[in-house]
Amino acid sequence: MPMKIIMSYLLILFLFVNLKTTSKAQTANNDYQSWLIMTTPNENPTEGVMNSTSDSSLTFHYQNKKQAESISITRIDEMQFRKKNAVGYGIAYGAIPGFFLGFLIGYLQGDDPSPSFKNSNALGATIQIVASPFTRFSALEKAIFGGIIGIVPTGIIGGLVGSASIRFPIYGNQRLYNRYRETMKRYSTSGN
Repeated sequence: MPMKIIMSYLLILFLFVNLKTTSKAQTANNDYQSWLIMTTPNENPTEGVMNSTSDSSLTFHYQNKKQAESISITRIDEMQFRKKNAVGYGIAYGAIPGFFLGFLIGYLQGDDPSPSFKNSNALGATIQIVASPFTRFSALEKAIFGGIIGIVPTGIIGGLVGSASIRFPIYGNQRLYNRYRETMKRYSTSGN
């Protein structure tokens, strides 16, 4: 029975990874979120998608607007990029191995011994004490508890790794922009 469960989880993991790779091939360059941080101190970071770059500006499509806007390099303080849904995938990619590791550790601990034991008192009478059935766990129950416990820390770590973004500090400087421009093209929807 436990081998069937382990094989089922491995099959689910394989399908999850396979679906991720096929969706990656279909989305091409449109799978990055962008944050634009302007040089004016009171403006909040703006989320959207970078469409293209040119010699002195870049075209940015704001998330809440229908049309893209050309923004001069002198107005840009920093650009940040992160894959769409990276946090969710990071949590999933972290939680799945955490579950399997916790499951394996719990299963390898085996069944708890029988909770009943005998005790002799001073008069020589033997008393048999039976503990509650809730204090005894099978190997499968331990494996499930271990798997659930293993999800939490590894899911958190995966989410933290997935939330990392790629930063390009431009500070309104044309020379810095020219240095980063070729690399930033990879994160644009048009590739230029």
